[in-house]
Amino acid sequence: MPLKIVTWNINGIRAVREKSTKVLLDSLKADIICLQETKVTRDMLDEPVAIVDGYDSYFSFSRKRTGYSGTATYCNARVSPQKAEEGLTGRLSTSHECIIKCYGNTFDYTSADLESLDAEGRCIITQHQIRLPTNEVKDVALLNVYVPRAGDKEDRLWYKLKFLTLLQSRAEELLKQNIHVIILGDLNLAHRDLDNCDPECNSDCNVRTSRVWMNKFLQVLERDPSLPENDDSLTKVALPDLKGGMFSDVYRQLHVDQENAFTNWTSSTDARKTNYGRRLDYILIDTGLSPYVCSSEIMIDVEGSDHCPVIVTLNCDPVPSTVCPSLCSKYMPEFKGQQQKLSSFFPKSVRQNTNQSTSVYIPFSDGNKNVPDVKRSQAVGSVSHSSSFPLSQSELKKSAVRQTSKLHGKRSAAANVKHSKKLKMQPDEMISKQSSLMFFFRKADSGQTKFPGNNSCGEVSRNCELRPTCNVTGIGAGYELAPTNSSASESVCTLSCSDSEESIHHSQESNSLLESQSICQSDLYLLEESNKFHFKASNGESSKSTTTALTDLRTNSAQCVDSGQAWKSLLSGPPPPPLCPGHKEPCILKTVNKKGPNKNKQFYVCARPEGAKGNPEYRCNYFVWYKHKK
Repeated sequence: MPLKIVTWNINGIRAVREKSTKVLLDSLKADIICLQETKVTRDMLDEPVAIVDGYDSYFSFSRKRTGYSGTATYCNARVSPQKAEEGLTGRLSTSHECIIKCYGNTFDYTSADLESLDAEGRCIITQHQIRLPTNEVKDVALLNVYVPRAGDKEDRLWYKLKFLTLLQSRAEELLKQNIHVIILGDLNLAHRDLDNCDPECNSDCNVRTSRVWMNKFLQVLERDPSLPENDDSLTKVALPDLKGGMFSDVYRQLHVDQENAFTNWTSSTDARKTNYGRRLDYILIDTGLSPYVCSSEIMIDVEGSDHCPVIVTLNCDPVPSTVCPSLCSKYMPEFKGQQQKLSSFFPKSVRQNTNQSTSVYIPFSDGNKNVPDVKRSQAVGSVSHSSSFPLSQSELKKSAVRQTSKLHGKRSAAANVKHSKKLKMQPDEMISKQSSLMFFFRKADSGQTKFPGNNSCGEVSRNCELRPTCNVTGIGAGYELAPTNSSASESVCTLSCSDSEESIHHSQESNSLLESQSICQSDLYLLEESNKFHFKASNGESSKSTTTALTDLRTNSAQCVDSGQAWKSLLSGPPPPPLCPGHKEPCILKTVNKKGPNKNKQFYVCARPEGAKGNPEYRCNYFVWYKHKK
């Protein structure tokens, strides 16, 4: 069965997570899949990407930047490699058992240069065995590379030329050891004018230098005679013992004069729609193995990146290895099971059973007397007492039990509201589920007892009645203390609730307990959220509060309307786009991302995709800066 190999600049392997990695790999229908620009570093690699059923993966990561560069090779079971290695220099290898070696003469490069060339994760090498039609078993090294892009930066040009020279040195050294070599990936260069939609850009010096290297690297029959034989920049970075002329561009070998055979397009200009691009992705095979190439095609229908895949079919059978090299991703500690993930140390908390009793005590103090701590449980009606002296007051015990049953598992008035949970009630049992901010700014009535600040509690008079103030929908209820008509020998605190009115009576002997009891304003707010109160109009105070609340609501509504109109006028949006003169169609708004004085500035251009110059069906040259409102 023939061997199929695919190369693809995926422009971020995380960008294709909408469908599983296995579905993506299976759709390419290849035995070996080489990906470039994965944009994952070692800490970002997760199991769905690294461990794919039916495939073994090998990654090279960038050590300089996060989410940058990176290469990966996926091999199915029938082409399991014998050896695997990361980088071109051998400095990234941690095990000397499964590495490929054959590094060539690199003594002209400094140690810093070699480390830098391997620091961006631009090469992963796997060595396989194949059986040729002559029944010979040969070793073949597969170099998956992502060549740097120079752009207009001189330092990156030197980096790119050194990388290409080092790649050639490693490939030719492998050939000396009778190992066939396949170099494939994004080389970031267009060899011939035929490989670029705009041949005028090939006159650029930075581009021409890499084209000269490619011209010398290929066999003589495939060279472009219009290019010079040498370049001064290449001479400065050249390594000794380099020969050249030992490889073939298999696509051009089979499609010599094929036009518009591009693999990369500019996404920002929708150039793929008009096939206005370049051929940057190559499969280069040494001349000893290239005669066994059956076919090579550009998979232009495969989308998901600004590049498209290129596939090659070889007339040979792979000989799989029984054991994967140590560089395989399944041997990484987090995927092998030797090291636990950090998330395992933070399990989700399990909610406790509501039948378990969690007690909170209510402290009472009365001068020099010791008063028991009345504890209540979340279980209804379970109350325990502990006292330092005997207490025979049945009224106090009875009232405590009634209060516990009424609150039904809620924290008492002296418990910290910070640790309390709101009681779940039906909608018809609550007037307002959430209090308005107006509650915190409500003016106290003249006859209402004032409470101290947040951290201090006030004393409640002996004869008092605790009543809720009038409430209006959307405004939180408050409390007021009003004098009662109870006798002087008995202190009464009346709490009006939704189902009935209950009074907690204390005898004369326990009057001192009630007088010294502290009532915090935060605790009253908790009771307010937990109960529905009857509204009692007393001396016209409730009516007055209702009128004031309605007036505030009308004022707030008018302010909201004014604010909405102000925001609408402020956020009216940009004006309608202008029409391009070439097609009389609305332009599109774009933003400058390139560093410089115009970065982040916006401009209008023609909305049509980029295409060949002079063709009226494609984008016209209209351009205008967007002027912001002042």
